[in-house]
Amino acid sequence: MNKNAIALLTKLFEKDDENIDIMLKAIEKQKASISSWHSFEGLEWSDFAGISPGTVSTMSAVGILNIQYRSNKYKSYRFVNTDEVEQFINNYKKYKFVKSTRPTDYQNFNTSTLFEDIVGFDDLKVWINRSLTSAHRVNILLTGPPGCAKTLFLMELSKMSGAEWITGGSSTKVGIEELLINKQPRILLIDEIDKMDSKDFSILLPLMEEGRFTVTKHHRIDTVHIDCRVFASCNNKNKLTKELLSRFMEFNIPKYSKEEYVNVCINILTKRYNVDKGLAIKIADTTYDNMGGDIRRAINVANLCKNETEVDSLIETWKKYNK
Repeated sequence: MNKNAIALLTKLFEKDDENIDIMLKAIEKQKASISSWHSFEGLEWSDFAGISPGTVSTMSAVGILNIQYRSNKYKSYRFVNTDEVEQFINNYKKYKFVKSTRPTDYQNFNTSTLFEDIVGFDDLKVWINRSLTSAHRVNILLTGPPGCAKTLFLMELSKMSGAEWITGGSSTKVGIEELLINKQPRILLIDEIDKMDSKDFSILLPLMEEGRFTVTKHHRIDTVHIDCRVFASCNNKNKLTKELLSRFMEFNIPKYSKEEYVNVCINILTKRYNVDKGLAIKIADTTYDNMGGDIRRAINVANLCKNETEVDSLIETWKKYNK
């Protein structure tokens, strides 16, 4: 059975379980008619009562049914392979859903200590905190130039219980599937979502909209339900589709001023990385002037340098090879 046929039957059965019985009765009628001495004239619209004529026609288009007889006023069908459809139904009934076992009481999230290291953006912090504790799903997209606080917000969110991190440029569809199924995250963090392969969006779109996605394996479609909220960042939202953007609450973050950047660097380097305050000031000042004011670069410099002399030496080396 092809992917289109699998998708159609899955959607049909998820819409109403009674459609399974309708299909099984139609299969039984076809088998009984073929085994008798009467010639099989095909299945009529009435044999699929409860399923729309349009869906029956689509089943023919995707190869589930063939047209047995056609005239100006009449059309009848037959299943291409009754055994194949019955096998799919049995698999569907046996393993209908993969349900998330992770608790999803978002209103009990402790957000009191989040974003302490981020200078400013107090109003934005309020709404991101609100999205974490909302009774209903809200997905957040942070956009803006390199060197603003968008990745810092994701780094803070990564402290939350049940949070998992993906970098868009290194993700794959299989990797996202395995992460979601195995980890069942309550919070999915996607840095550089604009670099994610477009094929991955087939999982993200239904996950963000309905809290579920489908996995096709061995001619069977399984529906995975995960109550997950997505927080993402990107430099260029123009690479994202309208369908994806419509599922986000978007905030565009301006680049830090030098004063703001220096304050953020000092906070992060001294509190998280135990860097001496004087050295932190030196790193903040020189990385803003020479490396574009990117917090991640400042952290890299701090991890490499033990004193101010080494900071100057590293900056000169970096400038030499990044002309």
